[in-house]
Amino acid sequence: MTENSDPSANAGSENSTSDTAKATRPRNSEASKKAILWAAQAALAQKSYDEVGLREIAQEAKIDPALIIRYFGSKEGLFREVIKTHIHIDSLAGIELAQYPEVLTRLILGNETEIDQRSMLILHRSAPSEVAGPIIRETLRERLVVPMVARLNSPDAETRVELVLAVLGGLSTGRHVACYPSLVNGDREQLIQLMVPVFQSLLFGR
Repeated sequence: MTENSDPSANAGSENSTSDTAKATRPRNSEASKKAILWAAQAALAQKSYDEVGLREIAQEAKIDPALIIRYFGSKEGLFREVIKTHIHIDSLAGIELAQYPEVLTRLILGNETEIDQRSMLILHRSAPSEVAGPIIRETLRERLVVPMVARLNSPDAETRVELVLAVLGGLSTGRHVACYPSLVNGDREQLIQLMVPVFQSLLFGR
């Protein structure tokens, strides 16, 4: 899960010689990685993958840009790590299959926090990218589609799961991108009550 405090506030550079790094304080590798991820998440919530540069992320994280390559290998590698923190099946672990519709709806509607909104914006802004789009789809399949299909264990399970995710994506777009008033300002519990039967039908209907 994404952390709720900015790691860059507690860290500086790691034996760096760049102008950016000279102005920072020493930090260990874990603090550096967290600061980089935090800065990348913030940037990617504002702009698409193709518009965000490593120097911009490094400046926000107060580190030498070379550290991004050291820890993540490339901009693509960094994006993969960012996406992994925002696409996960943790909320579905250990719950009954019948509870999936409600849990998924609550997950996509979020808890009205900055972190929840950031997760949705990162996915929406970078999905059209020729580089980032396949990473998002690959991670969605690995972390959501495959585990859910295994739990459903029916011949058309993959179709059902992908339909659910498509509807969830539409709900997320309406709430976080198009900002439809009834989805943004409406009663969250009412929205959940309206959407759960839709997902129940898609997952379990005949």
